[in-house]
Amino acid sequence: MSTGTKKRVSAAHDEDLADSDGSDDFYDPFKPAGASTGAAAKPPPKKKARTASGTSKAALKAKEAAAEELVMKEGQELVARVLDGAAAGALVPADDTTQLLLAKYARFLESAGASGKIKPTADQVSTSVEKMRKAACSGIKKQLTWKPSCKTGSAKWTYDGIAPNPESFAALLGLESVSWKQKKFSAHEFRSMLNDDLEGHARYATLYLTSDVNIRWNPDSGEFKFSGSYGKL
Repeated sequence: MSTGTKKRVSAAHDEDLADSDGSDDFYDPFKPAGASTGAAAKPPPKKKARTASGTSKAALKAKEAAAEELVMKEGQELVARVLDGAAAGALVPADDTTQLLLAKYARFLESAGASGKIKPTADQVSTSVEKMRKAACSGIKKQLTWKPSCKTGSAKWTYDGIAPNPESFAALLGLESVSWKQKKFSAHEFRSMLNDDLEGHARYATLYLTSDVNIRWNPDSGEFKFSGSYGKL
């Protein structure tokens, strides 16, 4: 082959390479018609299964709590009727409904006893809160008497109490729950919690809470302590 012919063949080969897109365009007799020679297509991503929303879970918990409270309330009322009837010499008829309620109440007490937590009913919490509130207000006011340190608003007061359960103590403070053991609240917040002005009256002056109120809480024993300063503003 002459030198000129070799140059023409080489140039034609280079031109074919430039026009090529890099794909394999040669004929494959074993390849099915219409099949692509490129990389295999990725399967579509799997859809994640839907889970219950937080709202649904919260609603379910609220429903279960309401059912438990109803069983406890009705069970307590039935026990009271049975005991009162026995004392009066008239027993409550043991029909199917009564037996079923007593069985549910007994099972509820078993479960609550096993977990170590028997939640009070809403009525019990309300009654406990009112008793604690009145006792605290009375105990604090008795201490708001005149002292020389009242002139500077630095006289000290303190009140100790016991809550029957954490739910009642939280409700006393207007909170859903109490996760702390010590916390300070402003005098205004504390008065709002107890729904009382908490004022003392001396001969020539009215005495007020003058500092933040420190609250200590022991969830194991139910003991709590309120403390702060008072005097003239």
